[in-house]
Amino acid sequence: ICTIFILYDFIAIRQGIAFSFILLSYYSIVERNFKKYFFMIFIASLFHFSAIILLLIYPIVIRQYRTIFLYLALSIIFCLNFFQIQIGLATLILENISLPAFTLEKLNAYSIAEDTSFLSIKQLFIGDLFVSMYNYLKDFKPHILPMVNIYILGMILATLLSDIGQVSYRLRWYFFIYEIVLIPIFLN
Repeated sequence: ICTIFILYDFIAIRQGIAFSFILLSYYSIVERNFKKYFFMIFIASLFHFSAIILLLIYPIVIRQYRTIFLYLALSIIFCLNFFQIQIGLATLILENISLPAFTLEKLNAYSIAEDTSFLSIKQLFIGDLFVSMYNYLKDFKPHILPMVNIYILGMILATLLSDIGQVSYRLRWYFFIYEIVLIPIFLN
């Protein structure tokens, strides 16, 4: 057995376990219980350190936004992804912000590969679908709104970090995991 496959399998398993804690943390967002949310994300980051970025999103996702603001964000995201325009935020962070050594090593390794990562048409379409239902959710299912906010925020971050493809690709799934919950809600 080649050890490289075992390495990739363990990375996927660790991130999958982190996803489970992230999904469990959603209830804390709805309850607006930051301590519980912090604890769940901390546990998730023990399995896959990159999950720690989700600590930063709490104040953003608990708010309700005007639909026009979300459509404006989606329009910008669509244009940047359609024309494959890179913002360069990941490179800017890498060059100007002091990060722990192990984080810098990972980011440097990812930045060596000259790949970029843009959102797919499917992800752009799903984001548009979620925003189109936002006012309905605001009135009838307000506990679902933070999930939509998380998804849209994931689209924004994936676009801003697209210059280092591996970073964008790996981080977006912490936000896009909510597709498995949102799509059945919208089909219902």
